[in-house]
Amino acid sequence: ALSFYPELKEVEIEFVEQKLKTTMAARPLPKSVFQKTGKRQYRIFINNTDSCEIPLRTIPFNAQIGIIGHELAHIVDYERSSGPGIMGAGLNYATARTKAGFEKRIDLLTIEKGLGWQLYDWADFAINHSVASADYNAFKARTYLKPLEILNQIRESAQY
Repeated sequence: ALSFYPELKEVEIEFVEQKLKTTMAARPLPKSVFQKTGKRQYRIFINNTDSCEIPLRTIPFNAQIGIIGHELAHIVDYERSSGPGIMGAGLNYATARTKAGFEKRIDLLTIEKGLGWQLYDWADFAINHSVASADYNAFKARTYLKPLEILNQIRESAQY
């Protein structure tokens, strides 16, 4: 997935296993939020615990690339933002509507970077083939692009 993001080659990203409410999450280290672009540090948290609705280890490989690509798109978005912009992104998680707008924009960036099919595999697996609860699947469908929406974006893009 990282090969689709050459602009992140010099960015410090640490992958850490941690119990989360979801499968993965990307965040800047708080101490680096107000540093210059390219000097910030990030963590991508991975939930592999059995309490997770969809542990990363249970996801097919291509779908894993899709979700990791989505998290890397968050880092690209953070790198394009100022410190206050990053703080504003955190505020976008305040309501379901603004959170959905934020996450769908990140999905579109993931597709733009060339990971559309991988993102499709992730969304399709998460909603249609995982053992996640109906509530979690409903959350995924509300918050992120649905598999059909991803397919439509792929069909409309010249790069695919």
